Formats: sequence, C-alpha cells, structure tokens
Amino acid sequence: QIGTGNEDGLLHTHNPATPLAREISWQSHSYNDLREWPALLRKGLVDAKVDFNFANASQCALQGLPDDKPCFLMNHDTPEPSIRAYNTSDDLVRFLATHRQPGTSSAPLVVAMCFKNSPDVCSDPKNPDAAAWLALVDDYFAKASKLDVLWVMDGSPSPIDCLADRWRPWTATYVSDRQPDAAFWDNNVTLGYDRLQVLDEPLLWIPSAASKKWGKFVNSSYSLLVWEPSDEDTIAQVAGLYVSTGVRHPPGFRFAINIDPAQFQVFAASVSGRGLHQVWPGNLTTPLAVPLWTQASSGAASGGSWPMLSIGSCPSVTSAPWCFTASLQPNTSASPQMLSTGTGPWMPPNVGWVPASATAVALSATDVVAGLLLVCSPSATCLLGGVDPHTLAPQPVSAVVQLSTAATPKPFLSAISAAGPGMLMQAVVSSAACTLTLQPWTVHADTSPHPAGPAACIQLPGLHPQNLTSVSIAAAGMPAAAAAPGCVGGASACGLATITTTLNQSFALRWSLLSNGTTVADTRAAPLGSALSTSVAVAPAGPDGKHGLAFLVVLDGSYCWHTESHNKRPEVAMCDQQPVAVPGVLNYVAGSLDALESLQQPASPCMEGLVVGTFDTGANASAVLLPQPFKSAAASADPLATVSPLVLHDQVHGSPSVGSLQCDFPALDRAPGSAVAAAWEMVGSAWV
Repeated sequence: QIGTGNEDGLLHTHNPATPLAREISWQSHSYNDLREWPALLRKGLVDAKVDFNFANASQCALQGLPDDKPCFLMNHDTPEPSIRAYNTSDDLVRFLATHRQPGTSSAPLVVAMCFKNSPDVCSDPKNPDAAAWLALVDDYFAKASKLDVLWVMDGSPSPIDCLADRWRPWTATYVSDRQPDAAFWDNNVTLGYDRLQVLDEPLLWIPSAASKKWGKFVNSSYSLLVWEPSDEDTIAQVAGLYVSTGVRHPPGFRFAINIDPAQFQVFAASVSGRGLHQVWPGNLTTPLAVPLWTQASSGAASGGSWPMLSIGSCPSVTSAPWCFTASLQPNTSASPQMLSTGTGPWMPPNVGWVPASATAVALSATDVVAGLLLVCSPSATCLLGGVDPHTLAPQPVSAVVQLSTAATPKPFLSAISAAGPGMLMQAVVSSAACTLTLQPWTVHADTSPHPAGPAACIQLPGLHPQNLTSVSIAAAGMPAAAAAPGCVGGASACGLATITTTLNQSFALRWSLLSNGTTVADTRAAPLGSALSTSVAVAPAGPDGKHGLAFLVVLDGSYCWHTESHNKRPEVAMCDQQPVAVPGVLNYVAGSLDALESLQQPASPCMEGLVVGTFDTGANASAVLLPQPFKSAAASADPLATVSPLVLHDQVHGSPSVGSLQCDFPALDRAPGSAVAAAWEMVGSAWV
C-alpha cells in the first residue's frame, strides 16, 4: 500500500518567501589566505573581514619585504613570521585591483579591516610605534581608496576621539562592549560616532540589540553583523531572532562565518529559505537520488516540476527492505520545496543487497519523464522496473538482468548512469588489466539490455583495480554532449567517472561515447582529494548545454578546510593544509567538465576554475544537479550559475573528527534514522 506522502509532512524551508528571511546571508571571517579569494568571489563574496596584524620592521623583513618598514600581516591569531609567510595588506590591494570584476550587481565589495596588535595612538601619539602605525594606515588609505571597495575599520583603535576626522570617509564597526553606549543611537560628528555605521555584535549582545530594533543601525547602508556561530542550531536560532523583530534591513543580516559558505547556507536554510536542510520524506536511510527528467527536456516536466525518485532502506516497513519516495521540485519557487507524492515498499524482500552498495538509474521512455527504472548491485545484478509518468510511482519489477559480457565480466564494483533515451553507461572494476572498464548499454522495456558498443579498457598509471574501493558515474546526452568543452566533439554522451582508493584518495575521469559506439576517456585521472567514497552528478549548463556541462562530485568522508581553528591559527596557511579523510565530512567539488583538464593537485578551495568546500556532515551521499531551482540572479556564462545541487545522505551525530581535526556540526534533533536533503547555491549572484 502506497502511503499518502504526508507521513512526515511537507518538506520545505521556513518562511522562504519572507523578505526578512531572504536578507540573511554571510560575511567571510578571517579568510586571510588570498589564494582562496578567486573561488571565494565566485561563491558569492560581497562582504569580508580580514585581519591586519601590526608587525615591526624586523618581523616584516622575515617576510622578504623591502624598505625595512613595518607592515600589516594578514592572520587572525598573532603571526609567527619566522615560521611561514603571510599575505600583507598591500597584497590585498594588489589582488582586488587585478582580480575582482563587477557582475550583475553595482554594489561595491565591503571589506572590514580588523586591526590587531595596535599601539595606543591617542594617549601616547609620540610613541614611535604609534607614529609608525599611523603612517602605515595613512599609506594604506591612499592606496586602498583608489579601489571600488567600501573599507570598514574594525578592531583597535576605532576612528573616534583623536581619530574622529582621520581616514574619512571610511566607516567603522560598533561592538556594544567596546564602543560608547551613546554611539548605538547617536551620530555625533564631533565625537566621531557618525563613523560607527556597522553593527557588529557577538552572540552575547545580539538579543539586546534586537530588542532595541537595532538602534541607529536600522538606517545604515551596511549589513548588520553577528559573529561567529558555526553550528546549525545557533545559526537557526539567531536567524530566527532577526526575522522575529519584524524590522527589515535591506542591506542584510550577515553572519561572520569561519565555515564554508555552502555549509552556512545549508545550516541557515530552515530560516533563510536560501537552500535546504531537511529530513527527507519516507523515513529512508542509505538513500539513492534518481532524477527522472531527460537530457532533451533539461528537466522541464509537465506541471512545472522537477520529478525525482529516491530509493532506500526503510527499517520501519517490515514487509520489504526497500522503499521509495517520489518527489517534485517546483521550478516556480525562489527556494526549494520538496513535496512527497508517495512512499511505500517496492523491492521484493528476497533481494540480498542494500541501497548503500547499489546504484540506480531512470531511463527515458518519453520526452518528459523516465519510464524505466534500473537498480543494480555492485556485482551488476539489476532489477528492471518502471516509473508511472503521472504518479511517479515505481511499477513492479519485471525482470532481473545481469550487466556483464565477456569483455566486462562480473565485477566487484559497478556503477551506472543514464546516457540518453534507452541508453546507459556502466563503469566496471573487475580486471587486473584495466583500472576501469566503461561499457555502454541499450535498454528497452521489452528486451534484455545489450551492449551499445565495445567495452573500453581504461588503464590509469598508479591506479590498480585491486586498490579501488568505490566507483560512481554520471552522464549527459545530446545535444549538450556534442559540443561541450571537455567532451569529444560530436559525442552522443559525455560524462565523468569517479573512484576512490584504499589510501582514501579520490579521482575523476572524463569520458565520451562517440556516435559509432566507441568510448574514449582521459588517459590521466584528475585528483579530487581525500574521501572514503564519492557520488557524481553531471548536467547541461543552461538551455541545451549552452554553457557546457557542469559537474558535482560529493566526497563522502573528506576534510573540513574551514573551521574556526583552521582559519585563525598562525602556523599553517589555509591553502597549505594537508587534508585527510574524516568519516562524516561531506565535501563538494564542482565546476565545468573542462576545468578538470589542468587539475594536477588534489582539488582545494584555493583553486581557480573549481568551487570546493564542506557543505554538511553525514554519510552514504547521493547527489544530483537540479537545473536552476533557485532562480539565481547571476546573469553569466558560469556553468554553475545554471544548476544547483541536491544531496541526499544519512545523518551522523556529533562532530566528525580524527585526532585534533574537527568539523562544525548540524542540528542533532532531527528524526533518528532518517535521510537528510541538503541544497545550496554554489555560486553567488552578485559577482562573476
């Protein structure tokens, strides 16, 4: 008996259409390694806080700086110049002068400079350090003022008292326990209170500021700021507090974050509506996400919805070990809303394998939704069923098939992906002679699957099949594959296969299926980074793949690049970290397929051409790319501006850690034993 789909209620975000909720966003906090900033700007950076530590001439000389002068070193905690090099304030000016390009927004970038280790310039202005500090800021003011950037003074000293008229029109932050109480309400010019235009409160003081309806700052042209929560419960609570005031502040209510922007979007989604983080309907675990739209229709299903099927274990249903949930993604909504249209058992109880080790694919029977559902075990034993195009209900299993030939013997690892109407591509790990075998298949409702071309034996240096632990594959068909950068010209299908090794390293391999049935692939695998397993998705970027093919790889059991300690510590720069696989950490690597061409080192947030980071904690991830579910305002050719990810995964409880490595954690009060859906915008709408 299929359920009504309302057992868990609607799966949606809280107040997604509320203007107040849509004002909730982020400020990067202590992202002081400028090697990451190209990707950070792509992720949507419009407000940043950097740290300027005052260093004397001898300390600056250790950095190789000329002229034997003091400098500002960029790090939150006190720098140790004898250990490593740091970016400087001059590096920041040079970077912004050459890298930042305005996109669809005319608003300038906001950069707050948190001055640290500063001398007391007002009480002892003749102190040599005070004079040197003032001269250094004067010099920086002259250089930085030439840029289209709104500079904000933070830290110490504040531009009041003896500095009230210095460095205008720079504004400054107001923190309740650091600046005069009167400045919360007053813009006294003589005292310099008019310079204090950015409310920048720690968690302790935010409730008081909210109760006062934000004082004078409600009329400020700058965002309201709170620092620095990183767990989901606190982020949602503070965001809810902002919404509860009922006082709009169009410049925004921003969280100063040490976590990745994707992780913030996911953790704030329950209030902001700019993403998704909810228990998935149907009480599924080890979920498989199966998109039902075809490449030809680019996801446009009847009724203006994105149909998707999720299959998984259902421990609450004793009559069958497998269940399904059919879901619809409205494409008219500004935020994702997942609606369950039916849940219930599907697989026969005698199936001896579980979703965690399986792959599933829907094969197109019409121009709108898939009609055939194929679910395969790691040994390529598959169950062939159907999908009702009207109710999205899976139909009974009609056949048990084996995807193996003499060229592709029974594998110990196998994954499948739709590659066009009635077509799929299989990635097989089975032979000592081949790292990976790629086999195209044709599948129809009334016939057994048969090879659509010869198997391709892929030999990758240093990667032996006996050392592979997981495989995943994704594809896009015509017309996008035929002309997409990174695909062979005229290909009938093109995509990405990913693998992980016993050393917990992951790799990606691009492949193309030619019109004559021949499969060709890269001769070198691109390194993706630390992971225990992967899930890969590929989708056309823009109508008919106008902007190429976008890909998303979820690294299951990866590494938290951004945490409070990682952002602030002086001994290791963010981009110089040595990542290790941490069970429970879910990372994303995304970009256009051609961006993998030059990838020589494991993907990191510091690489141009890709976006990389942590988005959640969990396990058994299954990823899809949705065509424009967020209706991003980014009017650019960026392939990631036309797609957004949806990842289903199991929950983990607690903060994932290995030794001293620890990640920030999501809320722990979700329904136990239920899969979670996470979605976010991978690139921002303000800058390109």
